[in-house]
Amino acid sequence: MQRSHHETPAKWPWFIHAGEGVDAAAAREFGRLESLDCVTANVRFIHGVAFTGAECERLAQAHAGLIWCPASNLYLFGRTADVRLLAARGCVALGSDSRLSGSRDLLDELHEAHATDMVPAEQVESLVTHASARLLRLTDRGALREGMLADLIILPREMPLWEARRADLRCVMLGGKLLCGEAPIAAQLLHPEHCAQIVVDGRDKVLRREVADQLQRHAADECGVRWAHETGRAA
Repeated sequence: MQRSHHETPAKWPWFIHAGEGVDAAAAREFGRLESLDCVTANVRFIHGVAFTGAECERLAQAHAGLIWCPASNLYLFGRTADVRLLAARGCVALGSDSRLSGSRDLLDELHEAHATDMVPAEQVESLVTHASARLLRLTDRGALREGMLADLIILPREMPLWEARRADLRCVMLGGKLLCGEAPIAAQLLHPEHCAQIVVDGRDKVLRREVADQLQRHAADECGVRWAHETGRAA
């Protein structure tokens, strides 16, 4: 572990699961990492449930970061990291962890994060946009600006991101290409022959044909998603 950290270039983030639990072993992990000189500006701790307030303060002072996964933490341990101090210092990004223990997707995780009341509502969105991009040291995403990657979503007007569910997404775009969206938007961005019709949690959507072909080729199923003309098989 120490060797991995020290061999990682300082400009790259170094990720490690730590404080992932509520027992004595988890409580010792931050101190152990400090003793190994592994609490540095490029370290990104995942979970941090067992971190104390004093340890969170030292984490922030080191300009390190925490990847917060509240849904998984609450499911497994009945509690999550107290991120109030870290969020105020801009040291938190949101993660979804595994679907086995966490949320279905990052939208659901945002809902869980907001429900903890640890992060002001106006700051929750930053945990998956500019704050997370900064922590991950990704300079080409996290905001809608010229020169950034055109990876974006469109929501219904005035809907907070933390209230949205996947069926609410009016458009999902990756690299400037529409992947999935509502028919009126898809009609402006895709030729009809490049469209496949799907239903997401009861709402009609248009899926980019090349994505649909990959899903069908690999027989990938997703609960709540199906082809528009099939009732027994998920997309």
